[in-house]
Amino acid sequence: MSKYTDLAMERRSHLTPEGRPAWNCCQAVVSVFAEDAGYDESACMRAATYFRGGMQMGSVCGAVTGSLLALGMAGVDDPQTASGLIRNVRENHNGMINCSDLLRVNAENGGEKNAALQCDDPGVHRICGRNSAGERKAEMKIAAMTFRLRASWVRSLKEKRMIVKSLTAQLQNRFHVSAAEIGEQDVHQIIVIAIAAIVPHNAMADSLMNEISLFVEENCDAEMIDETREIR
Repeated sequence: MSKYTDLAMERRSHLTPEGRPAWNCCQAVVSVFAEDAGYDESACMRAATYFRGGMQMGSVCGAVTGSLLALGMAGVDDPQTASGLIRNVRENHNGMINCSDLLRVNAENGGEKNAALQCDDPGVHRICGRNSAGERKAEMKIAAMTFRLRASWVRSLKEKRMIVKSLTAQLQNRFHVSAAEIGEQDVHQIIVIAIAAIVPHNAMADSLMNEISLFVEENCDAEMIDETREIR
């Protein structure tokens, strides 16, 4: 498991003296990303308070809403990426995404229901890495890249914006990733592009980032002067 999954599982197991969970599913997911994303953990905890128990009405599981919040915290602003995350959850849980449905199927499959926790371990799909039948599933990963390019011929911000718009659109359409300019927007000849994607495992993340890097080098006239990669 990743360090995030391990920590989320550990936090989810904590109980208060009254026997209630110290962290709801959404809080357990969001809190482990807070520091790396540059957010105050206690503020994230407060923001996720009422996402417990499927937003307190058996609706979308807190582990899913927490994952979506974590994407936003990481700077991912792309409907395709969010849709891919939700689609991945549904595919691993027989089309289900609601807390009430996950718990019902878990109980039907013989899983133990802990009323105090409001959610069983197998039901917390992305925290424990299991589907609704209790089977082990591959963990979701975030592949993140940043490119720093030099376009020495550019003489205006308008010209630069045209290059950025074209490149980000190509990346989004070809690789189904989130892509956006994230820095030095006022510098004519420097382009900084960030890319993020949801993938099921590290090997796919590496393969995707290799393909993207090669695509940028072969299809963009700007010179590649720096590239960073990270798998979260």
